[in-house]
Amino acid sequence: MPTWMTRLARHYRAAMLRFPDSRQLILFDIDGTIVDSRESVRTLLQAYDREHATAYFADLTADAVTVTEDHLVALLAARGVPEVLHTPIQEWCSARRWSKEAALASHRPYTGVLEVIRWFQLQPRTFVGLNTARDETLRETTLRSLNAIGREYKVRFSSDLLHMNPGGWEEIQRSKAAAIDFFTGQGYHVFAMIDNEPENLRAVALEHPEETLLLLHADTIFRTRRTRLPPEAVSGTGYRLADIVRTRGDLPRHITFVWHGVNNPRTLRQFLASGITWAEVDIRTGPDSECVCGREREGEASLSFAAALAAVGNAGRSLRIELREGGRLPARCIDALNEKGWKEEKLWFHCDPELTGPGAVGALRDAFPAALMQVPGDAVALALQEGEEHACGAVAAARALGAERLSFRFTTPNLADTLDFLDRCGMTADIRRETELDDFLRSVLLMPASVASDFRFPPGWDFAGRTE
Repeated sequence: MPTWMTRLARHYRAAMLRFPDSRQLILFDIDGTIVDSRESVRTLLQAYDREHATAYFADLTADAVTVTEDHLVALLAARGVPEVLHTPIQEWCSARRWSKEAALASHRPYTGVLEVIRWFQLQPRTFVGLNTARDETLRETTLRSLNAIGREYKVRFSSDLLHMNPGGWEEIQRSKAAAIDFFTGQGYHVFAMIDNEPENLRAVALEHPEETLLLLHADTIFRTRRTRLPPEAVSGTGYRLADIVRTRGDLPRHITFVWHGVNNPRTLRQFLASGITWAEVDIRTGPDSECVCGREREGEASLSFAAALAAVGNAGRSLRIELREGGRLPARCIDALNEKGWKEEKLWFHCDPELTGPGAVGALRDAFPAALMQVPGDAVALALQEGEEHACGAVAAARALGAERLSFRFTTPNLADTLDFLDRCGMTADIRRETELDDFLRSVLLMPASVASDFRFPPGWDFAGRTE
């Protein structure tokens, strides 16, 4: 069965074909759709405790919240709150649900939603808008809080694509429907809208029954009855980017993909059967002082460096070589490449100076001036936390070694800010060894120059090559 994200992807591609000259717009609700509204419930109730010197909600977690701000009675009863306080607490929270404090507290996005938004923001002629029930007075607060949580994913929301509720609580459904007309009047084709409230989607369906508008229901927590969902709405949970991005053609075309770990005959065959241009091998000194591929601890069938050079070269592919030690290995590597007649524009070296010594990059650079030289970038990411001046020094140190690209793991702290900083410095970045499809896609969305993976992805992806 197709998921709701798969349905969204199909509908989006159909809209791009049907309206090739239009600016496509997808609208997201905020509370309960992008951000987990359970956080604002928890924050409101704990604020009540502080103001009234009580402790009913001191240990309340977001996971324990199963209701919205205006239907708190069941939660209050479960927490052992005296019945006489149910109505006063409900009224207190309802009066403050749209406060700046509550808006800022809604800081935890649902898993995967920002990656989905980022992907749409990267597509040509495609924009992401916000259609919220929040009051107009919260515009600045809303943008500040959303852009704070979006920063890690390079997601940015703008005021011109934010439609807010101009009236009170009773105007929400009317406001949701009016947003479609507002953005259409701005020259956008609204192809989809995602909201967690069934009544909001029903109001939009009544005003805009056209088949070109896909209505998606985020099945999180909501106050209106599920039976109010319009029959054409598609309901689902979980924002999985892999349900939207199905093939290499859905990814940014300027990113270089590298098949890492081509260190044994089986993986070499898989790489050669794939559409990937670059193979990465790890080389070290073998028992007989020859260059071999692989890490000694892997305990797998060995592949000689000479065999890898012949197979990759004969296939017209390119090679990234990671040196796992120093000593005589850089010289042996250079001799082997020269013996096979490798062209330097098809070569790319990764050296960790702590393993190879600082002279390895220089030796490789002298032997192959046009090859790409790469070193780990963790020192830059760490220095950036101390300020850009410190990070500039770390970049200068990498350049002094002869490097022109820095490598990172997706889990590197402060990665998005680090990549933005490197863009300003004119230094490129690589994200390495992402084996899971979801992590690979998240890496791609950060728009580095290259991403390395072993591409063990589900069937249907044209990366995979043959499996054995």
